[in-house]
Amino acid sequence: MSSIKELEERAESISKEIHETREAIKTLKEKRTQILSELREIRGKRATLLEEIRKIKSRLKQSIVERRALLEELKKLVEERRRIISELRAIRELIQSKKTTYQTLAGEVKVPISVIKRKIEELEWYMQTNILTLDE
Repeated sequence: MSSIKELEERAESISKEIHETREAIKTLKEKRTQILSELREIRGKRATLLEEIRKIKSRLKQSIVERRALLEELKKLVEERRRIISELRAIRELIQSKKTTYQTLAGEVKVPISVIKRKIEELEWYMQTNILTLDE
């Protein structure tokens, strides 16, 4: 009888092991399902992140192109500014020259008419009394 009892105990032990194994398999399947779900989620996030990276790279390239264009425009504006400053300097010099000429002429205009008449008379007297050379 002990062999039947041993067999029953062994059968019960095996049954218990089978039950524990089934529970372990069930737990592992649940974990597998959970892991697969997490994996899908992670892949979705990865795809989203990759798409964001593509968009960011595209915006970066566009920004680089815009920056180059702006730098080129800035160079042109700086060159134009230099040209305008140079023109303004030339105009300022011309104005100063004209101002000096004006002041000189204004000083001459202020000479009284009597002085001018006297100078004309002196020149006429000189021309009448002296023999002039061809150069004079």
